[in-house]
Amino acid sequence: MELTLSLDEAVSLLRASGTLPDAVTDLAGEDGAVTGKVRVQDLPNLSGAVKAATRLAGTVGVQIHDRGLVARTWTLALRASHPLVPLDLSGLVTEFVQGALVEHRVPGVVARAEGGETLVDVDLDAALGSAGEHLRVDSVVIGAQIVLRASVRS
Repeated sequence: MELTLSLDEAVSLLRASGTLPDAVTDLAGEDGAVTGKVRVQDLPNLSGAVKAATRLAGTVGVQIHDRGLVARTWTLALRASHPLVPLDLSGLVTEFVQGALVEHRVPGVVARAEGGETLVDVDLDAALGSAGEHLRVDSVVIGAQIVLRASVRS
């Protein structure tokens, strides 16, 4: 079984659910990655000090790389960078992602900062809930299309 969504369809679904803020723009997909821009000062739930500091910095570029599926965990690596200011933004990104996961009650997904990136680990059994009892995810690929391949558990 294969489920395929274009990146635009996935973005529409994420925006409709409130999971992807309007501050994330210009998303484009390529093999194994999605790139975009973030107006950090427009992200919800940031402290006033962070908003003020980021307002001066302007837009930040973001890259999401597919790290693949190991056992039952799918990992994505997020890296945010400013074109002129070489700062490690992984702590800010990780904090924002962790807050969004709690706010939206996303099961089986955790975020952690590591090596200048935010790693997002998706426990597919927990994320799929009861559907996971019947399906085994064989692969997930991101890019211009999001493709999930699964087989029926015997």
